[in-house]
Amino acid sequence: MFDTNTATILSAWGTVASAVVALIGLGISLFIHQNQKELAKQINDSQILLTTKINDSQQLLAQRQLIVPLWGYIADLNEIDPHQPVTPDVVKAVNTLELVALCCEGGMIDERIIKRTFSDNYMSMYRSIESCNSIPGLSKSGKQLLLESKSTSLFYEKIKNEHLNSNVI
Repeated sequence: MFDTNTATILSAWGTVASAVVALIGLGISLFIHQNQKELAKQINDSQILLTTKINDSQQLLAQRQLIVPLWGYIADLNEIDPHQPVTPDVVKAVNTLELVALCCEGGMIDERIIKRTFSDNYMSMYRSIESCNSIPGLSKSGKQLLLESKSTSLFYEKIKNEHLNSNVI
């Protein structure tokens, strides 16, 4: 049917056609591979962003859950009379102020919520304790007690400065 020369030419064209199809397949494979790499990177970036958002939300929720126990501590404090301080009340108040300050300092609680909720009470209690000249049975002034906890004093100064600067233009 075909002579040897025609069969060789047809075979050569078949080989060329196969090579062209193989090259087209290789090009398509490379194109798909490149798109898969880009898509995988986009998916990975999206997963990282989502994981970060979920982590931040969980951390904020955990921080805000601690407000309830702190509320109980602060609500349970007795008023301090600087002229006639009651030692257990002063010690309890100093310890509570320190607890609040340390929780904020350590990131265990959302500091913004504490400031918004308790800053006035915190400053008022701090000033009352600071005004005590002598705490019966302790041989210390209120100011000395407060200065024993740097975190308490630093947090007080921080919220005091924010209050002073809140209406600054």
